[in-house]
Amino acid sequence: NPGGSGSDLKFHLHTNDTHGGYLVSITQDRVTRLRQLIQESGFDRRNVHEVTQVLLQNSNANTGLLSKDQYDNAMRNIVSNGGGSMSQESQRRLSDLLSSIFFAFVRDKSSRVVALELASGFTVLCGGRKSDKLEFAFDLIDDDKDGRLSRRGLWKYLRSFLTVLMSISSASANMTEGHIYSAIDSASTWATAQVFGAEQDKGLGNNDNSSKRSVCFDDFAEWYTQGGYGSIPWLELLDLKKWVLT
Repeated sequence: NPGGSGSDLKFHLHTNDTHGGYLVSITQDRVTRLRQLIQESGFDRRNVHEVTQVLLQNSNANTGLLSKDQYDNAMRNIVSNGGGSMSQESQRRLSDLLSSIFFAFVRDKSSRVVALELASGFTVLCGGRKSDKLEFAFDLIDDDKDGRLSRRGLWKYLRSFLTVLMSISSASANMTEGHIYSAIDSASTWATAQVFGAEQDKGLGNNDNSSKRSVCFDDFAEWYTQGGYGSIPWLELLDLKKWVLT
């Protein structure tokens, strides 16, 4: 499970089989501020369906992209209906947090993000059980709605969560933006390879020599519960009750 000595929350980010990876920390001060912002804004009382619906409604229906202005409008809508009361200082801090999450998904000069990927990652900050968030986000990234994700699809799925977690971590204090992007992409690639590798091993055990090109949610869930949690411990952070809402 994510954790570590002292008061800071720490998790190991594996990037490949030979590299030791990174030890990512979220300081206790950041956790405390995040708790305050999530509770005051009402995000902990909003489920993933509601938040995703607002984000997608504000995105471009033709391209599936979301600009910063569209994102800001969606966030104002969500917070205004959250039932919370926020001071001006809290509003400023929340704005900074939400902006950092948006720009963490910006990878080119267009300053637009893929709405579905951001919505998938944003489930980290919503209320609800980890298992429900994981299944909901899997369905979001499954753009052809066949109930399965390709290697690239699973990579996007895992990367969406990690992008949000890294944006609220203390990584920016000692890593450049490019270094953080590289770590996120490498960790997501490595984790995806672990899932597909396990599926191929399972197929060989069943005398099925076909190369598996996609996985369903149950495949992923089985891999995770049978030991995958040790490879990507940071996924436990989707359960806010384990570290934010304690």
